[in-house]
Amino acid sequence: MAVDIKDLTGNVTVDSEYNVSGDGVFDDLMETVTKHVTAQYDAGRITGPEYATVYLGALQSVLAEAVKYLMEDANKELIEAQKDELLLNGAEDRLLKETQRTELEANGVVERELKAKQKDLYARQIQGFDENKNQKLFEAQLNSWGLMFSSGMMENIPSIITNDELSKLYCKINNGTWTPPDLSTDPVTPGSCSYSAS
Repeated sequence: MAVDIKDLTGNVTVDSEYNVSGDGVFDDLMETVTKHVTAQYDAGRITGPEYATVYLGALQSVLAEAVKYLMEDANKELIEAQKDELLLNGAEDRLLKETQRTELEANGVVERELKAKQKDLYARQIQGFDENKNQKLFEAQLNSWGLMFSSGMMENIPSIITNDELSKLYCKINNGTWTPPDLSTDPVTPGSCSYSAS
């Protein structure tokens, strides 16, 4: 950050006794240093050419210190602004990290739910393959009985086909629940098969 010259020196005036005054940091320091150097000169501790050397050295030192003071002050403001920005960025980073953590946790929950559903799907597929196999076997058995009967290899239809045994077998193959007929009250109505909703 640059130093404004008005902060260093400004509104410089010289009165009739050659006293210099101004509004800047350099002006304030020089007023004090000039009074000290003048007091030493008036006391006879500084004489002739030494006064000019002391005054010039003091002028250079005061100017350097005034600029240094203003630069440090400007740097403090810059450092404070940077701290504020870092704090703001830190808060934004924490918010971003918290959001990312929440998203990861949510994704983890979703991922676990998907894995559980996928596991259920695999189990159902295995069950479906078994059911398909049983149905194909049942169909092949019926086809072989039909072929044997129609070709004359079998003279009588097997009892499994003529009574509820075939229905009972089909129900079992398809994981149903077989309810046998109540022959004591209704000898005509066959048994029934019910399936659970799964």
